[in-house]
Amino acid sequence: MSNNDEDIDKQIVDQLYWDNRVRASEVAVTVDKGWVTLSGIVPSYGAKTNAAHDAYQVSGVKFVDNKLTVAYPSFPSDKDLKEFIETSLDWDADIDSNKITVSVDSGVVKLLGTVDAYWKKVQAEEDAYKINGVVAITNELAIVTTKKWSDETIAKDIEEAMRRNLNVDVNDVDVKVGKGKVTLSGAVPDWTARYAADNSALYTAGVTSVHNMLSIA
Repeated sequence: MSNNDEDIDKQIVDQLYWDNRVRASEVAVTVDKGWVTLSGIVPSYGAKTNAAHDAYQVSGVKFVDNKLTVAYPSFPSDKDLKEFIETSLDWDADIDSNKITVSVDSGVVKLLGTVDAYWKKVQAEEDAYKINGVVAITNELAIVTTKKWSDETIAKDIEEAMRRNLNVDVNDVDVKVGKGKVTLSGAVPDWTARYAADNSALYTAGVTSVHNMLSIA
């Protein structure tokens, strides 16, 4: 049975208070026909993304509009923040940090350069947003694969990955690939299935981007 807006609101609030990474007392939640808006202030960019992730875990949520503002007690200088992020990338064994340029302007981070897989582009962004002082990230990393992959092979590999995943029914998802760019469409029963489909594409070799258009049935 699907939850009504009042139930969804209460469960999101409970989820936020449960999550020690989020300063839940300063987060306002509104729900309208399953569409959730988060507003208020959180102590880090990581807390902002985690709050949205928490909301998506609640049954009945169709979309989360994350309007949370990041407000740090004290901000590192842009120079220090740049160095912290570069160090984080250096320590990530999966990332060739020599091919990435980091710039910072008033806490807004821009990542430029290349990686050889789409999931590494996502992971580099995650390395950056874990650093205190980041208020937003523009990820302009280009995907330069070391091997040529046909779109047909990529689509087949994504579909096979979903068949092995107990959280998503491959029959619910339409996979289209053009020049390595993946589009997922269709309707799945919940956000767990949507995440599972997304990850099936994210970690497939040859993928250069993922556009997840899956709706929640």
